[in-house]
Amino acid sequence: MRFTTLNEWLAWLEQLHPTEIELGLERIAEVAARMELLKPARRVVSVAGTNGKGSTVAALESVFVAAKISVGSYTSPHLLDYNERIKINGVPVGDDIICQAFARIDQARGEISLSYFEFGTLAALAVFADSSLELALLEVGLGGRLDAVNIIDADIAVITRIDIDHVDWLGSDRETIAVEKGGIMRPAIPVVCADSEPPASLLAMARQLGCLWYQYGVDYSLEDTPSSSLSRAWRWCSEGESQSIEGFNNRSLPQPSLAAAIQVVSLLDCPVSADQLRQGINHAALAGRLQKFMVDEQEVLLDVAHNSAAAHYLADYLQAHAVEGNTVAVFAAMADKDIAGITAEIKTQIDHWSLASLDVSRAAKASELGNLLQQQGITAITMSDSVEEAYLQAKSLCNKRGRILVFGSFYTVSEVLQQLNPQ
Repeated sequence: MRFTTLNEWLAWLEQLHPTEIELGLERIAEVAARMELLKPARRVVSVAGTNGKGSTVAALESVFVAAKISVGSYTSPHLLDYNERIKINGVPVGDDIICQAFARIDQARGEISLSYFEFGTLAALAVFADSSLELALLEVGLGGRLDAVNIIDADIAVITRIDIDHVDWLGSDRETIAVEKGGIMRPAIPVVCADSEPPASLLAMARQLGCLWYQYGVDYSLEDTPSSSLSRAWRWCSEGESQSIEGFNNRSLPQPSLAAAIQVVSLLDCPVSADQLRQGINHAALAGRLQKFMVDEQEVLLDVAHNSAAAHYLADYLQAHAVEGNTVAVFAAMADKDIAGITAEIKTQIDHWSLASLDVSRAAKASELGNLLQQQGITAITMSDSVEEAYLQAKSLCNKRGRILVFGSFYTVSEVLQQLNPQ
């Protein structure tokens, strides 16, 4: 084995490949074939989209854990530990297991160069294949068509909300981006679309492939029940007849993602009872997505929203769940994101901005963020050299029964989460 610790492996992987991102399937597909990893579980669900992928995977995972059906999940990026990316039955796998997978990949690849993400994807597939799983849940990292995950033929494809993000790689409009996301579809398989208004290009691809199409708001939905706004009912149409299951009350994950997860469960025809379905959906949670802590009579809300669509959803949540005190935002973001679009969506819900610089080469400086906010007429701004300083500044600015909102990137949330939960 080249290395004995996970940190050593990860440090090596970060400098192994000449570029951080290299879209294309030839190299990773060759290594996967050598390792016989192209069928990592009895059934596979792949999830692509701009927003809501992680929530969909988390909801599905929670349901199958509740039903005691063996399930593996592969997601990215992680917040605190790399192990979060690869889970068996909802539990991150240990360092030793990942190291052993990395060693096998290193041996099998020969002279083939693999990126950090490609190595991680193969490691997840190897762990899943060794575990004899009923189901593997694969979250697409970037795009779909040329993403490493797409070497696997999914039994069901999920396409979540499609919006503008990663324009340098995927295109600058929804129609173009949808073609990349739709690359995970295969001929005649079910496709669960969690976008209520999918781009025409995605619909055309599904028709051309002869996919069985299920669209949120048309073929299935998750709606408040007439008797109580605290409970929701999943509704779907089967053979011309409308049916429903009530009792869903999860308010922390996006409604379309939860509905899509339930739709996938119904299509997989697994032995999941209505009670297990409710239990799984109602207990589903995802670190860094509307994750709430109470600290010194202040609410600390963490959310990894890093594009305008996610910021819009977050703004709606803040408006619907107002606090007695003020709201102070701890904000830091990557320079290649639509920062102006993000802040424009949420600025009416923020009383003061505590801006930070991240120790990441792609990140915008706090001064750059401040200039963009000032151009939007925002003047209640303080700036810090680090997220830690910005968070401490926010605590001093936030009054009792107020809210500190931490958002803008996975890096931003991760740094505050480590302070709140150092273990």
